[in-house]
Amino acid sequence: EAPAGAQVRALHICVEPALCGALEPVLWAVDAYGCLSARGLGSGRVLAAWKWTAGGLPSVTSVALAGNTSHLVLVAPCLPGQASVVLSAPFATLLGDTARFSDGCHVHS
Repeated sequence: EAPAGAQVRALHICVEPALCGALEPVLWAVDAYGCLSARGLGSGRVLAAWKWTAGGLPSVTSVALAGNTSHLVLVAPCLPGQASVVLSAPFATLLGDTARFSDGCHVHS
């Protein structure tokens, strides 16, 4: 389960199963600890949960999640006094053959 006080910082929903990387619509969420999780809206199952990192940072705390028909986009602060980092990946890659679960990202099933 998530650490006490974990707050959702950003949400994104992908509603077209054929494009979401799963066989169902997917709700994406990032919490205050930088954990990105994907939950199937048909099954209610947690499909993946991990810390999405960039540029050697230990994790990022999202300020925005967005997407189009094929990609999830996360915008987050980088380091104090520097520009934000923008991460993007295809839904199919994020939810590919290997489900991602990392230590420190515990979500309710």
